Amino acid sequence: MTCYRSFVNRFDEAVRKLRARSECGKCAAGCCDCCRTRSVLPVEALPLLDRLLRRRFAPPAGDRTDACPFLGREGTCGLGEAQPFVCRTHGLPILYLNPDGAWASNGCPREEPHLVSVLESDGVFPLHVWNAELHRINIEFCGTFGLPARRIPLEELARNPQAYLPLLERIPERERRTWEPYPAASPVLAAPPSS
Repeated sequence: MTCYRSFVNRFDEAVRKLRARSECGKCAAGCCDCCRTRSVLPVEALPLLDRLLRRRFAPPAGDRTDACPFLGREGTCGLGEAQPFVCRTHGLPILYLNPDGAWASNGCPREEPHLVSVLESDGVFPLHVWNAELHRINIEFCGTFGLPARRIPLEELARNPQAYLPLLERIPERERRTWEPYPAASPVLAAPPSS
């Protein structure tokens, strides 16, 4: 998990540098047009699961059935700083391989004026490089702990986190403590009412 945390920290730092010189990647409050993430890798899911179970956070109840299950009613992310990698890329000017195998670049259509200048200045994120590293970290993580490397649906994780407890139990407690780069609580996530 140390590798994953380091990966996320390096990516977040690269994003901070981009945002310091450009308006790109700065989502407006409540914008959730990109929030359609359906699944995550185990290296991303298990820290979220640990957080859901230990702190008894419940995902916010959103009204949109096509959106991420952690998306709140006002378009706020219920994962806060614990967002998976793909969520961290939303709105950023990215360079990627399209299904035809050709290079393409893209970014948030709401930021069209800023996007053009960033794309022209080669200020894009080479998404393929970041994805390759994330997948390598995931394969290492799954191999170390004997976990299946398949993606985990966020809908299932949000609805029934206890179903994934057997996977979480394979990870030693000392390793789980390294998952704490995230704040203990997010203002969006609320603990369930006590009975």
